[in-house]
Amino acid sequence: MQVPETAVSGFSTGVVNGNLCLMHREDGLRRGYLWVMKEYGVAESWTKILVEDPFLVAKPLCLWKNSKILIAKDKKELVLFDPKDGTCKNFEVGGIPDRFYADSYVESLVTVPVITKKKSNLESFCLCF
Repeated sequence: MQVPETAVSGFSTGVVNGNLCLMHREDGLRRGYLWVMKEYGVAESWTKILVEDPFLVAKPLCLWKNSKILIAKDKKELVLFDPKDGTCKNFEVGGIPDRFYADSYVESLVTVPVITKKKSNLESFCLCF
């Protein structure tokens, strides 16, 4: 599948509201982009949204209230991104550890692989949206 020309490397993927998404940060600049594919498999349907507060390692998770997008940042925090004004706000969830793994979940007959096989001194915690 063809990705936007400016996002050929250094991006993370996700699904928001059933649409394929890419988070991409421009090297050396304090801005990044959220790309949303409006029509699956159609390269011309990529839509670019400027994010003024770039995410070093970010993963779009789901569409939230008022068209805001919930994003996992650096496996340490959740933020709500508002594409209307480009702002981000912390999204607090009680009871989760300092580091966690978050991903989108789509109901399927395919078995979900175990993602916590690596031994680590960090507590394993998985959030699915």
